[in-house]
Amino acid sequence: MTRLPFKILVFALSVLLLAGSALQAETVVQVQPDAQPTPVRREILGVNQLYYGEDSYGFLIHGTKKAEPELVEILREIGIKSMRYPGGCGGTHNYDWKQSAGLKGDFPGLGLLEFLRVCEEIGAEPMLGLSAFRGSPEEAAEFVEFLNAPNDGKHPWAAKRAELGHPKPYGVRFVEFGNESYHGNHYTKPPQTITPRQYAEKYLAFRSTMQKVDPAIQLGVILHATYWNQGVLDVVGTNFDFAIVHHYHPIRQVEGPGYAGNFGVMDELTAQKEHTLESFPQEKKKDVRLALTEFNATYTEHKHLTAALTNAETLIWLCRDPDYFAAEYWQFVNEGFGMVRGKSGAFVKRPNALAFELVARNLFDRVLPTTQTGPLLSELLPPADVEVEELEGKELTEAEMRQNLLPKIEWKQGDRPERTRLETWPDGSIRLEFLTDEGFNYYHTSCWTAIPKWKSVEFHLTAEIRVRGMENSSGIALELGDGRGYTKTHSVAATEGVKEAHWSPVSVTYRPLKDTKSLELKVRRFEGSGKGVAEIRNVKIVPVLPRTPKIPAMETLLTESADGGQMGLLFVNRSLKPETVKFTLPGAFAEVRAETLTADGPFATNERETPDAVQIRPLKVKKSKRQLEVELPPHSLTGIRFSRGQKKP
Repeated sequence: MTRLPFKILVFALSVLLLAGSALQAETVVQVQPDAQPTPVRREILGVNQLYYGEDSYGFLIHGTKKAEPELVEILREIGIKSMRYPGGCGGTHNYDWKQSAGLKGDFPGLGLLEFLRVCEEIGAEPMLGLSAFRGSPEEAAEFVEFLNAPNDGKHPWAAKRAELGHPKPYGVRFVEFGNESYHGNHYTKPPQTITPRQYAEKYLAFRSTMQKVDPAIQLGVILHATYWNQGVLDVVGTNFDFAIVHHYHPIRQVEGPGYAGNFGVMDELTAQKEHTLESFPQEKKKDVRLALTEFNATYTEHKHLTAALTNAETLIWLCRDPDYFAAEYWQFVNEGFGMVRGKSGAFVKRPNALAFELVARNLFDRVLPTTQTGPLLSELLPPADVEVEELEGKELTEAEMRQNLLPKIEWKQGDRPERTRLETWPDGSIRLEFLTDEGFNYYHTSCWTAIPKWKSVEFHLTAEIRVRGMENSSGIALELGDGRGYTKTHSVAATEGVKEAHWSPVSVTYRPLKDTKSLELKVRRFEGSGKGVAEIRNVKIVPVLPRTPKIPAMETLLTESADGGQMGLLFVNRSLKPETVKFTLPGAFAEVRAETLTADGPFATNERETPDAVQIRPLKVKKSKRQLEVELPPHSLTGIRFSRGQKKP
């Protein structure tokens, strides 16, 4: 046998290894055989519209009650099929439907009738809201009569609707009872609070009167953390129509290994759903209907391309989950989270609007399950090179913990000492006594610390808490966030609230913003009332590397039309470099069209300095008889539409 020279042998092995890694680097997608398709509910392509703000943040033509025609056209272009109104806490807590309908004189914002007119014009399902803090069950029944009763001479509120120009019933199906009611109404003085039991009792009363007018109307119940859900469902039981949750996904502007941490939204949504279902009666779990009526990235991070990719992931996840019948992105135009910015004649689609547009164009009637092979995202990112690399995924010894802890925690008592009394100990433990039965959102005991030199880390908070009293509250939590404060950055992470009288461990990981320079640690009681005592000990804050989620570099969704003739592929390329994808299909391809949403960098925006940085661009596809091959740009969302050719007999 002839022996190869050593150098040639090494070269040959290197070529084989490189070839093997190249094969592994591409993603191959196929239709899963014998899998059952699930229907697509296009109402997940929803947005929030606000009835407050000057001209409702520019949604209305200035000085009129009419929506901007350009914005209505954008709603069509981006595929919006559900719209929520009156929008958030600022819209819902003090919402008076008669005022918004113009029945109490002039109204300065987006009115109920104009909102419903736009819904009719674009073919969107309305998701309306009623306050859990004002109004009565009787007023809610009048609301339903105004919306849905026939103008037959027997329904005075339907007659008023006809007088306002809409004789035909609107046929509204979905109404939410409140918005994040668990943290109270801070738009009144003094703020209003509501316990889970009070909310649940009001919910049942409103639902009963509303469904006497129209049995088809469905009233949504607000869910949140365990204490709230259990308190509400102990009263409501199975007597509710659908459940409502919200989700905001934290993002951090880092590249390298930390970039992968931005794509944990699907795991978060899965965990949130499992947590929500834990509180349901067993007989109700299998048929719960859910609505995600607010979702987005965080306040400071929603404008860029990576945020749009994570929100596209949310839409893909919702397409696969049959329990969610509707979802609404927060929010449409100009307000802090708006997916469109600008003013009349100069509106600009931000990356999130473009992501909706691309998803809508490539989404058909039913989801076909697929199988996929290819690299993990973690395999395609460069290795970590920061000083605390050794902390990732490790249980630290006490010595390591002390070495890497942030500076000593020193608590400070805030304002309103007549309501609370603080005692502190040298080891950082505290005793906090609530002196009144008054209900309020407590966040006044806090401390600050500068962030050390580490710039690529997250901060892991652990502590133990025990509480006596305050059963009618959210319990005591710890919140870690940006030292500039929530109102300026909206950047915080909080532990679960504790109400138990025994020591209970809590933990949370905070992902700072790219320009965070200090941390603020607060004791929180988010809502509720009651005298009581909270004790907190063993508070530790440790810098850790972001954990890299074990997710593929590519997220894929395949849908087809009801007749099977048209198909659409959606790919989220999470990698920071181009990636090749191959898709095979039994049968031939025809009329292939591909587009991609991308930019030069993962955090590019369409703000004033760079209004066209993020665009939808055509993309070339290699097509053989039964295979598509495409190189996806880095950090991109790609849509491919094609017709299905004739199958051979």
